[in-house]
Amino acid sequence: MNKKGQVATFIIIGIVLLLITSLTLFAIKFKISNVPDTYSDPVNAINDYIKQCLKSSTQSSIAELLDNGGYTNLDNFVIPRLEYAGDELKKIPLWIKKNKVNRPTISKMQMELTTYINEDIKGCINSLDIFNEQFDIEKLNIKTLDGEKEFEAHAEIFENNVISNLYIPLRIFPKGSNTYTQLENFEIKENTKLLRLYKLASEVLNLQLKTNFLENYTMETVQLSPLPSEGMRFDCSAPITYTYDEAVNGLLKPALKANMDLIRFKNTNYLDDNLYKLKVNGLNQDAKNIPLEIDGQVQIDSGGNVLYETIDNYFPYYDNLYSTKTSNNLFEDIKIRTIVDQNSLISTDFHASPNKNNYIIQEDTLKSKSQKGIGKIMGGFMSLIPMFKNCIKVQHHFYSFNYNTIFELAADNGEVFRFALPINIHRNEPKETTSVGFVSDIDDEMSRQQMHEFYCAGERLVKKRLGAEKDFGSTTKSLDNVNISYDCAGVVCEIGTIKKNQVNNLAISSLQFPVCENGKIIFEKEGYQTKERYTNTHILNPNQDDDDMLIIEVLTKLKKFQFKDKLFSNFLVIDKELNKRQLSENESIVITISSEDFSREYFYPLFEDEENAFIELIDKKEDYDLDIKLLKDGEFSGAYFGKLNYDPVYHGNKEEIIFYIFESDEKLNSAESFSNFYNNIVVPQANTFKPIMLDK
Repeated sequence: MNKKGQVATFIIIGIVLLLITSLTLFAIKFKISNVPDTYSDPVNAINDYIKQCLKSSTQSSIAELLDNGGYTNLDNFVIPRLEYAGDELKKIPLWIKKNKVNRPTISKMQMELTTYINEDIKGCINSLDIFNEQFDIEKLNIKTLDGEKEFEAHAEIFENNVISNLYIPLRIFPKGSNTYTQLENFEIKENTKLLRLYKLASEVLNLQLKTNFLENYTMETVQLSPLPSEGMRFDCSAPITYTYDEAVNGLLKPALKANMDLIRFKNTNYLDDNLYKLKVNGLNQDAKNIPLEIDGQVQIDSGGNVLYETIDNYFPYYDNLYSTKTSNNLFEDIKIRTIVDQNSLISTDFHASPNKNNYIIQEDTLKSKSQKGIGKIMGGFMSLIPMFKNCIKVQHHFYSFNYNTIFELAADNGEVFRFALPINIHRNEPKETTSVGFVSDIDDEMSRQQMHEFYCAGERLVKKRLGAEKDFGSTTKSLDNVNISYDCAGVVCEIGTIKKNQVNNLAISSLQFPVCENGKIIFEKEGYQTKERYTNTHILNPNQDDDDMLIIEVLTKLKKFQFKDKLFSNFLVIDKELNKRQLSENESIVITISSEDFSREYFYPLFEDEENAFIELIDKKEDYDLDIKLLKDGEFSGAYFGKLNYDPVYHGNKEEIIFYIFESDEKLNSAESFSNFYNNIVVPQANTFKPIMLDK
């Protein structure tokens, strides 16, 4: 499923009275949904438009990565993949092929996401001209060693989300004005279980590499099928023969489909599955609905509750035979389904021994040259009972074939991750069992530490000239002792420190960087806003300063407001009667404070081992959008949306902020209930209950 060039539904939060009167002209392939305006500055509409562009491309890239086993595009896939027909024709990558593990690394997946987003977002960014009636938008190209670019996006995968950043410097001029607002850095966080699904998929891969469990299940299936395998049976009928086509298409494929699909992993959500509904003794109800009886007595627990049958104690055959576990790590929010790719099992790749002209024959004891020992033992007995001479059939057959199995990992949030593994049988034994090698269990901290030691300690071939300044409102001054680090695909290297030159008193330093595509330079100094700048480090002119590539970043001092205590008496809840109260023990707060180039999100209350809380703002005159959500027992129960105005002239000596949150008297579990709450409670009262800054 290729979504390149397409842009999904965009939600422009800031549709302002004077701004977007001509959105009907946006009748190309982009779709826009309107929601009520909550912004006083029309430029925020452009800001949110770009964020929605980034959000849409990020969502599409994650969907492609999930669907394609860790890759975003398999059209020109260089490593092997298979195709199978489900709801539609899909391409699934094989994570093992010819002694090579083809599983993508986390860094590779981040590169795939980044490449996809940079390509997919182009159409949306190119449509900024929908704002041309109100603004002139000047795009300031980014100068890199690869040439000039309009923008640069980067994605990073975390445990429960993907964070995407977009650097696109823009100057927004109102029509007829020489003044402008500059926008450049955009970031969105998209919740996803991608990394969790990937970790479980990797554990399945590791289990296969260590134990060959797929080949073992396959041979158990062969032994349970009508195909002759190993052993002896009493049958006076004529020997049965099968062609290879009959063996593969008539016996092996149906048996594998019926049995391999039963494979389950006990450290996942494996019991919640229709395939485990009972099919014995005429019962088809789920085992969990059957009371547990021992010696005719229904069993109860210590509280007097009836105990019910489980798969383990009611139907142990399937559970013991077809259940395993990848590790002791629990993935109870994920189901794994195994699918035999029957198109990959073909009779021309199948071989049986013994055979006669590609016919599989069950031979009797006395005629079997391969069973001399058994023939001698049974020969004497058969000479006494000639009539049973051809009734003892000895089977000693070997099979060689291969096919692929697809794994679908489905999380409880609806996301599905797919990948495939090959099964290779050679004369009833797993083929290529130990030569592939074992993929280490995923340990993010350890893998990052190893990567850090390997990458950061390596040769640094690229020199960059960096400068740092501090913001003084209408002017800037050089800022000394700014620490520089470099983030390359999640591996962060300490680079050095920008220091003032004793001659000209400018804070400019030449620092050595490792080679990286689309890395992120991080400027940090205690008490100042951390800044990031995406840039490539290519080996173009090693160890040569490039004056045109001087990168100067302006850092702004931060103002810190402490909270009184961990119970957060700084938050006051207001009911519909306008009565005020403090937070209760079952309530929590999520607060987002954002401006054009600054954003912070805080969660309260803190855990016991966390330090006292604080909120940071940029220490200059700034108007922030304030978004506070109140949760009661984990459910949305109130909110505040408004402005937080900070001016160091008036608030520079303030040490504390009191926030207000409006409480709803009904559940906010629908768009209608939230709209009523927002329009009838929040909007009319927001200006009355603005945040208050207090002296210490």
